[in-house]
Amino acid sequence: MKRFFDETLHATNTWLHELTSRLDLKDRQQGYRLLRVCMHTLRDSLSVNASANLSAQLPMLIRGIYYEAWQPEHLPKRARTLEEFLTPIDEAFSASPDFDAAAGFQEFISVTRLHVSAGEMNRLQKNMTDDVKRLWEDYRGVTE
Repeated sequence: MKRFFDETLHATNTWLHELTSRLDLKDRQQGYRLLRVCMHTLRDSLSVNASANLSAQLPMLIRGIYYEAWQPEHLPKRARTLEEFLTPIDEAFSASPDFDAAAGFQEFISVTRLHVSAGEMNRLQKNMTDDVKRLWEDYRGVTE
């Protein structure tokens, strides 16, 4: 049992380190905030089934973050524009006016691609609105 918890702690710390270092965030708390808000933004854009399929590939602690405050009866929340989709991320970083929500989400997707199967990532992208799909596609060519 201890090994299981050690592994999920290690995996969670890896995700946080990757996000924090890729965006040159000042501390792990900002990395956690970005991970949490991106997870919730993505989750709330998906159907219940798509959310469950993604969560099956997440480490236990990140799965807990993913499902925190989940209200599946109100899903999916379809943002009509990219700006609307990115609003929760902008709001989470309102104290950091130079923070770029689109770049933050793109790095979140980049890190998620390292840990979630390519097939699942493709299915997730297909569930996004056209504006959000373009955000994913615009970033696809960047080396991870």
